[in-house]
Amino acid sequence: MDRSTPPEWKTIEPGVRVLRLWESVGPAQPQIAVLQLSSEKYKELRKNVKAFLDSRDIFFESVRPGAKLAQMLKPANKYMGEWTVAIIHRESRARCASFPSEGGKS
Repeated sequence: MDRSTPPEWKTIEPGVRVLRLWESVGPAQPQIAVLQLSSEKYKELRKNVKAFLDSRDIFFESVRPGAKLAQMLKPANKYMGEWTVAIIHRESRARCASFPSEGGKS
């Protein structure tokens, strides 16, 4: 792993981008991913975190049942912007925190 290479956002599908920090800046464990999600995809994530992460191979292995958003924010005042979600994954367990994104895409 070349840690001198800047991390890169990867588009998984429209409305879902991932930054896999363990691939570029580390650490190798726990694996840390940052997601940028549209409001629609964020609502889907909130419904079933495990299914959302597994169906998109965010960690290249299945997450154990019970993956949760540790700090799950509800969209306020019909917020329709993007969301940023940080996920810590170790030994098939995942914990997440989410926040509305400020500004546009980078």
